[in-house]
Amino acid sequence: MRNFLISICVFTFFACGAQKWSATTQSILIKNQQSDAEMEQLIAPYKEKVDKEIVVIGKACTTLYAGKPESPLSNFAADALLRAANSRLQPEADFSIINVGGLRIPIEQGEITRLNLFEIMPFENELVILTLRGNDVNTLLQQIADMKGEGVSGLRMLIENQRPENVLINGKEFDANRTYRIATSDFMACGKDGLTILKEAVETESTGLKIRELLIDAIEEETRAGSEICPSLDGRIIIR
Repeated sequence: MRNFLISICVFTFFACGAQKWSATTQSILIKNQQSDAEMEQLIAPYKEKVDKEIVVIGKACTTLYAGKPESPLSNFAADALLRAANSRLQPEADFSIINVGGLRIPIEQGEITRLNLFEIMPFENELVILTLRGNDVNTLLQQIADMKGEGVSGLRMLIENQRPENVLINGKEFDANRTYRIATSDFMACGKDGLTILKEAVETESTGLKIRELLIDAIEEETRAGSEICPSLDGRIIIR
């Protein structure tokens, strides 16, 4: 009697500082007298996991790349974050920030699958809401200017001579005498990727919402509405 091995690709998550998505393989011993039906039954649980992630959830009208001072992918992601925060949480956030460096690959023109979102955002980041004092927001704006932009929504600014100018938050002029609520990731909340002032938040609210799933929800919502994913560059951050 001869036996043989098959390898199954399994999607897993692991933690080592930051949580990250990965794919592993598992070898299973199969006896050659097993029927096709028995083999299909054995493989079915693994196939279901794989099929779930490669299902098409939407379509991009063009390639969505990430870059600075703004970009189609970072605009889309930041908009999705702010929209999710304000539709699910109260009080609403004033603006959102997502780090361009966390968007690992572009969304190519054409069909978008759940697997694409795992490739774009492999880390298990969660949405958090930070409350910052106005003077700390002022420092945040300067840090964004120093970085030559970042993924934002609800925030518009001109970077002139490496300084933030003409700042609008939620459509209103920036007021250093008030506090602001910011939707971002738990990674950014730790002051990572250059925005160290975020560590000075007077309050941090955990939501338990995975950012990747919020992006998937945003794509599926547009698809249900009969729309493709077509974010534009709208001048939310301009360098002069």
